[in-house]
Amino acid sequence: MIIFRGSVCMSQMRAAATWLIVVTALVGAFARPARAQNTGVIEGTVVDEQGGVMPGVTMTLRNTETGVERAVTTEGAGTYRFPALQPGTYSLTASLQGFASERLRDIALTIGLNLRYDITLKLQALAETISVTAEAPVVDVTKSEVAGVVTQKQIETLPINTRQYLNLALLMPGTSQDAVRVFYNNVNIGAGGSFYSNAFVADGVTNTWTEQGEPRQNFPQDSIREFKVNTMQYKAEYGLATGGLVTVVSRSGANASHGNLFEYFRDKALNTQNHFEKTKPDYRRNQFGASLGGPIRKDRTHFFAAIERTQEDNFFTVNTGRPDLYAAVEGTFPQPRHVTLTSIRVDHTLNSAQSVFVRYAQEGEFTQCAASTCGGRNAANAGYDMNIPRRSVVVGHTTILSARALNDFRFQYAFAAYQIAPPGQLIWTDVGQYPTERIGAQRVARRLQFPSLVWGGNYEALGPEKRFQVKDSFTYHAPDWVGSHDWKVGIDFSHIPFADDSQVNLNGTYQFGNDQSFNPNDATSIASLRAPILFTMTTPASYVPMPSQYLGIFIQDDWRPIPKLTLNAGLRYDLQIGAFNTDVRPDQFRIPIPLINPAVRGDRNNVGPRLGLAYDAAGDGATVLRGGYGIYYDNIRMLQNQYEKLNMLRYDIRITNPSYPDPFQGRDPLQFASTAPPNIQLLANDFRNPRSQQANVGLTRQLSSDLAVHADGVYSRIAGDRKTVNVNVPDAASGQRASPQFGRIDVDQSISKSAYRALYVRLDKRYSRNYQYLVSYSLVQGRDNNPAGRFVDQANRDLDWGPANFDRRHSFVASGAVQVPFDVQLGAVFTIRSSLPFSATAGRDLNGDTFVTDYVPGTSRNQGNRDLDLTLVNTWRASAGLLPIASIDSTRFSSVDVRASKPIRFAGERRAEVIVQLFNAFNTVNLSGLGTNAVAATFGVASRASAGRQAEVAVRLVW
Repeated sequence: MIIFRGSVCMSQMRAAATWLIVVTALVGAFARPARAQNTGVIEGTVVDEQGGVMPGVTMTLRNTETGVERAVTTEGAGTYRFPALQPGTYSLTASLQGFASERLRDIALTIGLNLRYDITLKLQALAETISVTAEAPVVDVTKSEVAGVVTQKQIETLPINTRQYLNLALLMPGTSQDAVRVFYNNVNIGAGGSFYSNAFVADGVTNTWTEQGEPRQNFPQDSIREFKVNTMQYKAEYGLATGGLVTVVSRSGANASHGNLFEYFRDKALNTQNHFEKTKPDYRRNQFGASLGGPIRKDRTHFFAAIERTQEDNFFTVNTGRPDLYAAVEGTFPQPRHVTLTSIRVDHTLNSAQSVFVRYAQEGEFTQCAASTCGGRNAANAGYDMNIPRRSVVVGHTTILSARALNDFRFQYAFAAYQIAPPGQLIWTDVGQYPTERIGAQRVARRLQFPSLVWGGNYEALGPEKRFQVKDSFTYHAPDWVGSHDWKVGIDFSHIPFADDSQVNLNGTYQFGNDQSFNPNDATSIASLRAPILFTMTTPASYVPMPSQYLGIFIQDDWRPIPKLTLNAGLRYDLQIGAFNTDVRPDQFRIPIPLINPAVRGDRNNVGPRLGLAYDAAGDGATVLRGGYGIYYDNIRMLQNQYEKLNMLRYDIRITNPSYPDPFQGRDPLQFASTAPPNIQLLANDFRNPRSQQANVGLTRQLSSDLAVHADGVYSRIAGDRKTVNVNVPDAASGQRASPQFGRIDVDQSISKSAYRALYVRLDKRYSRNYQYLVSYSLVQGRDNNPAGRFVDQANRDLDWGPANFDRRHSFVASGAVQVPFDVQLGAVFTIRSSLPFSATAGRDLNGDTFVTDYVPGTSRNQGNRDLDLTLVNTWRASAGLLPIASIDSTRFSSVDVRASKPIRFAGERRAEVIVQLFNAFNTVNLSGLGTNAVAATFGVASRASAGRQAEVAVRLVW
């Protein structure tokens, strides 16, 4: 049950409304022409039977779904061009008096695609119109990017666990979900191996949290038209991501009314028992919803609406590996979750030159024991419940100024928040209020941490974020200036109010070096705990407002100096304002803070040139060679900047070898903290946006009219990511610190680095003759020094350089769908990925920095499942009186998901579909959560396994 506490701040709403009115007025007054986002182009040349170019031919393009038409006249060189086209199905007609008209039917245009159709008109005879079915090319000879599109057909026919469209991004090479946080559905793309390094765009506007850089909002599956995954070399139109880019187009209505009702059902009886479950737990999930789209005014105004609800009764298993000590907390426990997604879009054609759309989307999600924080070695009360409200409004206006110029404008208002409480406790919604009922020990418990068990919830948080965004861009097509040019310039501005009210470790954590008997229901057991090695605590409760602004300006040109060659050149400037804590006052702290000068901070030189080329080798559109180089900058995550400001507000306490059960020995925590040198965290004066240099070279070859193979070698080097360094380390001989009035002085510096190289191969057969398939292979090497963390040993920083956390060397994904006899549709996804690395930790503080994160002597970061020498591990285990180990569990992943559907047809297009889906059909045991503490019995032993085989049945009514 969710219990909410708090109210909406009316002053904030009034301020937001005022700001919105001002920005909208300014944009309306000063907006310049610009181009639509997430669109495609259809262009070509018209000639007669002798090959002579034909000016003055009327070209009429009709969207066969919406009935919207556009017409242009071929220019002096016989060329025509239709820019800013929404993905969909089109027909194209060429007509000129005295010649037979020619019509191309069923032109399928996907997101970002440039289609070229050269037409030959014949002298008019008996036939008034020659009608042929268009065959879209499988090779785009104008693009240097490394990208692929997930089509509506794939979304509809392939098995998708949880119906979250973003999971289908994993069909593309260079993608994974290995380094994502479990808070939000996310995907790692290319060199964006960190959860915060990729960009997400929906309907032309930002769909990324500023707080931590993850996807902000999910949408109903039925509301997604298609989406594009850029793994490398995306254009200057987009920025603030050193990894990949996902661009989503929502679905619009059509002249024909269509809708559906559906229910997807899972139950305990349809699941196999998890590898670590002693008995199969109860489970049930219902996903149900509906969609409806159609005309409000035929050929002019259309709508599409979708809603879906997920109600899931899930369970998790606490498995410490030491039932002899922790049987009282082991077992299987409930984990309910529910999500509601809503989206509605209205498109309106004002006239042949102007169109507008409005899209509203909302998501509400609540999970008990969210983000895998319970289960494995974490007790049922060690995690937290999470409520996440999200909503957005997007307005778009496109104006075609002429056959050569167009304007596109976007506005977005978005709201998202994380609202977190310990398991079973009320959800608080008022920022900055701290009554006992919110922060008392009855709600936020003290945590006890053993090598094989974590007990106690000690985390609650609020984080409301809004975004007011305006974008404007202008495109101009110059067909006869040393070849053809497509110029585009644009500006993107966001104002993002954000505040974090997170109480982490509010009532403290005891850490014990050895496992020992513990029963939370037995007071004697609690009192008998011995020999804690560390106590940490952060107090008092406090919050930090962190508003920011973002400005992006770009110019790019797609230049075709000769028909075979396209150069994609661009230049982008990115600026984050408010991301460098320039408002911090060091003299406000009770002890003046050294080292920092906020007035000199900021990163104002983020200029990113990008250059790519695509070469049509034979001039027949069948083979394209491509390559490119670009500089990209990453988003600075606002949440990480709170710690410097919190220096003024709270204390970070660390006590080694503390007394138990009272680490303060009768003193008040605040009194205790005020007598000890404080630990502080600062931002370096030269802190900056991470910078990536990316290069790629690749080849695409058409194998048949519906089949192509793509191969790309990619390289990325990222410098300047965040790394935390203690600059006040005690002298090894005297034990004195350079600044004795402080404890640790942790400085976030832009010194982390990474290198990524990969080979991507993709075999893509589009849907025709009743089947389609996509086969992807990735050979990857990712290495870094653990960005966003601290050095395990500052005196030997090279120990941190090693395989990245997401580094699976090999990944293979095959997917496809086929129509078989008896009107049955089959779809499947087969995935296999090699093991992830991990570090062997000593389980002791070996270097005296108070962190129990040191590696086993002689080893370095992430050697596990790579080149780890078990002799070194066993020598260390022997020193603790433990038996040697001979093997480590594998975290290789393998799964086959299958979907089968059978329609029962009624009159017209009405039908009922019966659907069966199997996830992990062969019940493969995929292990995770390896123990990393070398002096624990669980070292190298998995504590978690992904779900075994799960079956799902569904009924869908379509009309």
